[in-house]
Amino acid sequence: GSILARNMSTRSCPPRTSPASDLDEEDEGPVDSRGERRSSALKLPKKKARRRHTDDPSKECFTLKFDLGVNIEAEIVPALKKKSLGEVLLPVFERKAIELCKVDIFLDQSHTPLSLQFEAFRFGGHHLQVKAKPGDELKLEQAARDARSVSLPILCPASTAVLLGPEAVPGCQEGANSLAPGRRRKNMTEFLGDSSIPSPELAPHGGGSLPANGTDTWAAENLEQLMSRLHAYGTFGLPKLPPQLRFDRDSWEEDGDEAGLALEDSWQQIIQGAEALSRRQCHQQEAIWELLHTEATYIRKLKVITDLWRGVMAPVLAKARRTGALLSPIDFLDGFKMFGSLFKPYVRYCMEEEGCMEYMRALLRDSELFRAYLTWAEKHEQCSRLKLSDMLVKPHQRLTKYPLLLKSVLKKTDDPRARDAITTMMGSVEHFINDVNSRMRQRQERQRLAAILSRIDAYEVVEGSTDEVDKLLKEFLRLDLTAPIPGTSTEDTRQLLLEGSLRMREGKDSKMDVYCFLFTDLFLITKPLKKAERTKVVRQPLLVDKVVCRELRDTGSFLLIYLNELGSAVAAYTFQASGQSLCRSWVEAVRNAQVSCAGGWLAGP
Repeated sequence: GSILARNMSTRSCPPRTSPASDLDEEDEGPVDSRGERRSSALKLPKKKARRRHTDDPSKECFTLKFDLGVNIEAEIVPALKKKSLGEVLLPVFERKAIELCKVDIFLDQSHTPLSLQFEAFRFGGHHLQVKAKPGDELKLEQAARDARSVSLPILCPASTAVLLGPEAVPGCQEGANSLAPGRRRKNMTEFLGDSSIPSPELAPHGGGSLPANGTDTWAAENLEQLMSRLHAYGTFGLPKLPPQLRFDRDSWEEDGDEAGLALEDSWQQIIQGAEALSRRQCHQQEAIWELLHTEATYIRKLKVITDLWRGVMAPVLAKARRTGALLSPIDFLDGFKMFGSLFKPYVRYCMEEEGCMEYMRALLRDSELFRAYLTWAEKHEQCSRLKLSDMLVKPHQRLTKYPLLLKSVLKKTDDPRARDAITTMMGSVEHFINDVNSRMRQRQERQRLAAILSRIDAYEVVEGSTDEVDKLLKEFLRLDLTAPIPGTSTEDTRQLLLEGSLRMREGKDSKMDVYCFLFTDLFLITKPLKKAERTKVVRQPLLVDKVVCRELRDTGSFLLIYLNELGSAVAAYTFQASGQSLCRSWVEAVRNAQVSCAGGWLAGP
């Protein structure tokens, strides 16, 4: 079965409250006040209500006051939309010869510095105070005095580093981390209230009370700063997106309509003559619409696979809107032929997914700051009630859903040319999924091989006659089971086929209890040690394609004859299993390995 399919966890999906369609829908709408789930269809873009700070034209600016020990006239600054606080303040500070990276900006009576990444328009109608950062008071006061007689101001570099916040400016730290020792530490809850601040007691695993001294004081202060910043994000919105994540959007909170992700309530709103279509055609359009709708919803939630949307799906939607013609499966063909290249990053993501989950669990267990942040983030409306663990499994869940969506379209399509196109698309997607599954299996096998190697204490198959011989032998007394199989590609990973305890006889008198491993190309004989689950290799590894395997008349016994390159016997080992059925399992496993071994040589009967 598919590893990806097995990894689709039902615990990551919210409970279903509406009837199922052809496919189990992964994206359901929000719950209204009556407990009923609204439609998950994305609505047509509506004219947004003006924000509370810009309802009144007089509130489209904010007042900037300077508390720098010098009489500096207050400034009225436009609270521009889609501009960060740093961007609108930079020209003001350039005119006044004040270095922006050496001051903190405070909202009204707050004692918590604002981030320069906040969007400026959210501060319309408020008063912002400018204060020097601790240690820079005298420098700024002198610079402000000199500015009255000097025409050229002293500027910080006019770069994105300033606009992205002090973290990016060498020598400048976030104001929240640099309060003077004597200054009373206080956050913005006096002005904003604290109803939206997640309490540490709500954190998973129980955050407990805040520590009070030593290094614990440092942790408590950092937690307080984090809470203040998250509260500010909840009140004034999230900061601007970094360029690589914008996808035609400046803010985390914009709805993404600029990218064409807003869909009508139904395909019938864009298809001409929809009421005259046959039942079969309606079903086909519903299936195609589901593919478009679920993709748009997925992108809006995780902001990924944008290339597939832009290059393949958005043009299909635009064509239907422009012409009113039926949604055609053939229009998807060229894009889905490139599915493997478009989704190449998914290979690494799927292979690292379990590691990401384990890392998240470790942070939840060990970091109070992470627990506080995650509690806040998972309550944010943009997370749509999804937990981080749910989001981490979304990519591979979406990947395994493409064949089901395309199969649904195929079932409702009659045109032979369209059916051929859909079949080709399904083949492209399934080939990619099989490749991902294959790589994940290889990774699992490498992990199993590494675990087996960790159980092997020594490789003692040759004994030296003198100390000098032992010294020369030492370099070669090693075994690397993770090395590539000789004569095959690097993608062919050695797999463990069978392991277990056997009784071995070599010659007429020598007997010992051994623990054997059968791999894709090797038969390994080890001896258990007194240490728990530890072994050492006591005979040379036997290449499967050089082995002759025979079942003996003694109940539960079988023979392995090892041949050299000339076909001559160089060793023979008799093994006794605990029962006849186990003996036959070993014999069949060895013969099957010989058949499947790449370039293998199958011994005759």
